[in-house]
This record gives sequence, structure tokens and C-alpha cells, in this order.
Amino acid sequence: METARGSAATTVTGRVRRWLSGWGFKEWRRAGLVAVLVATAAFGGLDTVNKQITDLKPGEMFDNGRFEMTVQRATLVDEVRAGKRVLFSDKPGRRYLGLVMKVRNHSTLPGAVYNPIELPGRPGAHFLSSMRVADGTGEIVLGPGLADEVVLVWELPAEALSVGDEVAVRILREVRKLGATYSQGWVRDEARYARLTVPVGGPR
Repeated sequence: METARGSAATTVTGRVRRWLSGWGFKEWRRAGLVAVLVATAAFGGLDTVNKQITDLKPGEMFDNGRFEMTVQRATLVDEVRAGKRVLFSDKPGRRYLGLVMKVRNHSTLPGAVYNPIELPGRPGAHFLSSMRVADGTGEIVLGPGLADEVVLVWELPAEALSVGDEVAVRILREVRKLGATYSQGWVRDEARYARLTVPVGGPR
């Protein structure tokens, strides 16, 4: 019985060797690629890559490390007003895109809400300011635990975007450097961000 089992094993081994000996460069290359992918997945490499990007919808909160941010809506206008004050006036061939979001500082330091957002695929968009929705004041600084409704304003070519379109938005994560203070210490992590598309509405 032992001899029979050994003979069978030897036969199977021989068949495998003959099968592998017939492989060419393409077969060995494909096998090597599969082995690398399996090893990467086993050690969590694929998961690490996938976790760099978070997909959101308008109204969903994203923690970027310093702020909790919730994009609410996007508005396209010819001029920007705060009550009767004109903050950015009408310009021929130009329009203004406002992105309204709720921002809460959950860090232990005051934080300036300047421009934590990117508009990928919009090279003609020029960031102007971040302002409080309530009164149009700029240079917003939120203390720890405080929240506010903020609008970020870009100027862009009039033909670049229309009411009814969708605009892609990217919220970058921020990392606090060791010994960070209010004035310095937070840096952007370009590899980790949240992304979403927001419908563009008209003036309210």
C-alpha cells in the first residue's frame, strides 16, 4: 500500500513538472503578477490604497483631521452680496461659484478656515475667500469645539460652469505636525481626501 501511494505521488509530480516545463515567458510573467497581488492583499496593501479616498454625497460629514466638514450646496452667481454690501462685483465674462458647508473644529487648537477644498478639473477657477454665510465676514477662525456655516468663493470663466451642472469637489485631509500652534503646524496630505460631486444651483 505504501508503494502504491508513493508511485501515485511520483506520477502527479511528474505531470506537474512536465506542465510547467511547457510554460513560456507570458505564463511565468502572469503567474508572478498573481503571486504579487495575492501577497499584497494578504498583508493589507490593497486595503491601504483603497482607504486613501472617501466617497461622499452632499450632506455627509468628512473629518479631515482638523475640521468636521459637511458640504451642503453649490451656487453660481454673477456677483456676491452680503445683505446690501457687494463683496465681489459683476465682471464681464466671469462668474462666482460659492460652496456652502458646515465646519466644526474638533481639534484642541483654534483653526483658520481658509481653503480646505480643491476643485479638480477646474484650472480656470481662482479661489477668492472663505466667509461666514450669516454676515459675509472673512478670515474665519474657529475655536476648539465651535462650528459655523461657511461659504468658499471661487471666480471662474462664465462658460466654465452653468446652473444645473455638477462640480467635483475634493476635501483634503490635514495632519498636525509635532508642536503645532495656531499659526503653523497643519499640513495637507495630498494622498488622502474625500471626493463628491455637487449640483450647481442659481441665486437664492
